[in-house]
Amino acid sequence: MKLFISIALCLLIIVNMKKPSLFFKGVISKFSLMGSLAILLATVLPNKLLAHVAYVVSHEEMSENMGVDFGYIFRPFLELETWIYVLASIVAVLIIWHIANNYAPIKKNLAYAKTRLESYHELIPWILRLCLGITLISAGSEHVLISPVLDGMGAFATVQIIIGFLYLLGFLLVPVTIVTIILYILALSTDFYLIGNMDVLALALGFLVFHSARPGLDDMLGFNLLSHIRIKREYLAPMVRAGIGISMIFLAFYEKILNPHMAELVVNQYSMTEFIPVSPALWVSGAGIVELIVGLFLLIGLFTRSTACVAFLVLTASFFFFKESVASHVTLFGILSIVTIEGGGKWSVDKWWQKSGKKLLV
Repeated sequence: MKLFISIALCLLIIVNMKKPSLFFKGVISKFSLMGSLAILLATVLPNKLLAHVAYVVSHEEMSENMGVDFGYIFRPFLELETWIYVLASIVAVLIIWHIANNYAPIKKNLAYAKTRLESYHELIPWILRLCLGITLISAGSEHVLISPVLDGMGAFATVQIIIGFLYLLGFLLVPVTIVTIILYILALSTDFYLIGNMDVLALALGFLVFHSARPGLDDMLGFNLLSHIRIKREYLAPMVRAGIGISMIFLAFYEKILNPHMAELVVNQYSMTEFIPVSPALWVSGAGIVELIVGLFLLIGLFTRSTACVAFLVLTASFFFFKESVASHVTLFGILSIVTIEGGGKWSVDKWWQKSGKKLLV
């Protein structure tokens, strides 16, 4: 089963390939190889834990199981089974990569997909508004502040619900965005775990790039309050990459690597070892490594679109597996959609590699 998933996801590596792979001709980019291995890790290693652990276990359970245990984290890599998965998937990557890059219909479809993605930029402001609006309405309705982690925040309920509806109505959008940023900073100052929700801050800052109220009341009524507060368009891509990248890197370190027994609670609670019969330690360490690599690739803008697609699929699988609240994932799905549309952009490895004149799958 995992090998089949590996094969399917490896196709994402070639989302933006402009010419056939030269691997079997003896020439291959070391960066392209790194990208394929990243996708490989995302499929070989257990990935259902790519979610906020605090969303599915209680605060008391988390506190009781906090603590560093590097022996637990690194134990799976002393087992033969782990390396069998790795080697089998490397073979799958190379075979599928070769087939995909030498099969004309696939290359044509992927080139068309890239063209269509680049035509979606005008939809980004609406994606931003929908994500922030739905998230804030849900947070207010559940008496939490931004994230389910900060519960018992009824004092902020009405404010968040009003702001959420204003986003959806497209009314007073810039002032509403400033208030959203302030709410996030307040939440972060209350609990550093909100670093794992930095996608919310990135989406709010992203809206200040566009100021687009279409469709919305600001546009219909001609309102343009605080229009001078604007961020340059070129900074959108690095902002959204940093938002989701930092969030995932933080969660990888805090929930899995530095506190592995917190993540083990999820493995045991959902009987994950029955779903895929590997040790709980492999589940936890695998999820941490995958989340760390995916977050790092998004942060530095390496194979950006392919990595965002992998993250989107993994988070979707986590959502259905854990049966979590829809609202707690809306901003994640939204920001990954925007990253997929934008690509690497400014200050990304992808951009640097393209400027060097190389043909790179990104």
